Amino acid sequence: AIAKKYLIPKVLKDSGLTNKDLTFNDDALMFIIRHYTQEAGVRELERMIRKIARKLVVEQMSAKKKISKNIDKAAAKFYLDKEIFEYNIKEKENIPGVVNGMAYTSAGGDLLQIEVTHFKGKGGVKITGNLKETMKESAEVALAYVKANAKKFGINDINFDKTDIHIHVPTGGVPKDGPSAGVTLTTAIISALTNRSVKSTLSMTGEITLRGKVLIIGGVKEKTISAHRGGVNTIIIPARDERFLKDVPPEVKDNITVYLVEHYDEIYNIVFNDKPLKQTKVIVGK
Repeated sequence: AIAKKYLIPKVLKDSGLTNKDLTFNDDALMFIIRHYTQEAGVRELERMIRKIARKLVVEQMSAKKKISKNIDKAAAKFYLDKEIFEYNIKEKENIPGVVNGMAYTSAGGDLLQIEVTHFKGKGGVKITGNLKETMKESAEVALAYVKANAKKFGINDINFDKTDIHIHVPTGGVPKDGPSAGVTLTTAIISALTNRSVKSTLSMTGEITLRGKVLIIGGVKEKTISAHRGGVNTIIIPARDERFLKDVPPEVKDNITVYLVEHYDEIYNIVFNDKPLKQTKVIVGK
């Protein structure tokens, strides 16, 4: 909206162009925003629009005539060359041991996919993916909670003393910290150990305790927007975060289902039994 109302008119005026010479469709603007900018403001977005306008002016001068361009996604890619930034999208298939978390970043949010696998060993645990101390502790808490409740979660054939578990959070070049991946780590561990897949259209966030309580987290707005952008239509968040959903844009909130949970038992029922517990509050979009 800022691009259409302010940036494009400003660039056109500065470049000696009119809206008959250069127009942008919504898909092009979204493509530029997602793949060529990563900032809280719009300075880089304006720079990208100006770059396209400048190239059109050069084309007009070379042809010695007016040339009109309606910039779509393909044209944006042509003028701006290769994409600079990427964001995570959901997997196309449901894979045991892979679960979508939700990350809060300096540029908003992103899906945080967590992978878990296991194999014969000596009871070792390996955690990789450039995780900081708090997130490593979350992984340890999640594993301890799963071990203590293995029977309840249907983990009957695993001897933890003879099984090595590897927990990995991809994009190892990006440091990751914070406790809010606790429920995602727990779910990924259960998924891997029971060979039951989790829907790739679902994501979750929340800190977990050794008793299975789900604690409040931050960045609800950014996490929800990024999950929706990545193809998710169902999210699970701590019940105490409900008040922050008012900050989520209607065009996002109206197209997702939100489960508000207080204990991991509720998440387990939603994810693996496809049926929330009676006390679980659900907010369904349009």
